[in-house]
Amino acid sequence: DGSKLAYVSERDGNKELYIYSAGTGKEIRLTNNNREDWAPTWSPDGGRLAFVSGLGSEAEIYLIRPDGSDQIRLTSNNSWDYIRSWSPDGKKILFESNRDGNLAVYVMDDNGANQVRLTKGNSNDADPSYSPDGKKIVFSSDRDGNREIYIMNANGSRQKRLTRNPAWDGHPYFSPEGTIILFESNRGKNGTFEIVVM
Repeated sequence: DGSKLAYVSERDGNKELYIYSAGTGKEIRLTNNNREDWAPTWSPDGGRLAFVSGLGSEAEIYLIRPDGSDQIRLTSNNSWDYIRSWSPDGKKILFESNRDGNLAVYVMDDNGANQVRLTKGNSNDADPSYSPDGKKIVFSSDRDGNREIYIMNANGSRQKRLTRNPAWDGHPYFSPEGTIILFESNRGKNGTFEIVVM
């Protein structure tokens, strides 16, 4: 609802999560440990934050309440797990992981159960994000030789390539009404990175 801001700060020596309340002007520190905590991602109802703790091969996904309570670990393996998107109803979480040897798109329940791989093969698939109605997922992949934008059904079926450009295309997101996809690309002048819509 815009009343709170979640962010990361290194003011105490390593990355920790903080909440700033726009209404009161007060700040709350959510995490306090010797790991790197980052990538806070609000649930649709604003009642929870998913985040990543750790770096490299030990990055795992956690949940926490905006008041710092009820912290739980959702993933547990010796691989890179990175939160990307909540489903619009808050019941599913999209993430990327290299637990099977290459970067792939996964989905799990909001309590960490039923972790399922959605993309197959040996390519690197990343950046998944739900459509506003929860029926589609956009993501990026290098399966055809360079990084392009793809779309698929929420269960992983009917994967389709959307961009065909020699540039690097990644980090796709739907607009709120679901009619436009925004993404990042270095197809700009002299290879600069720009925001592109389609």
